[in-house]
Amino acid sequence: MSKLSPLAAFGQFAAGRLFLFRKEVGTLFRAFFHPATPFPLKAAMLFVVFYLVSPFDLIPDFIPLAGWMDDLVLVPLAVSFIVSLLPLEVTGKKVPVTAPAPRR
Repeated sequence: MSKLSPLAAFGQFAAGRLFLFRKEVGTLFRAFFHPATPFPLKAAMLFVVFYLVSPFDLIPDFIPLAGWMDDLVLVPLAVSFIVSLLPLEVTGKKVPVTAPAPRR
């Protein structure tokens, strides 16, 4: 088994995280229009979009790298957090059903 260099391992992680982020954004888009999505989660979705496009950030965007890095870190974290709070009926995930324990 060959060991990846740290840069290659980071690239592999970043590519996987980008794919997951894309999937989560699609889930949030569908969940926004689903009637079972609670209003506070819909408001949080709108807040994330507002934070991304607004000029008011935690670290202003005119600071060359730091201003962009906060968007690259905070937005995916917020998206993942909101997806984790969605009801199962909205996400469409299957919950594994376990057989009841046999009675003795």
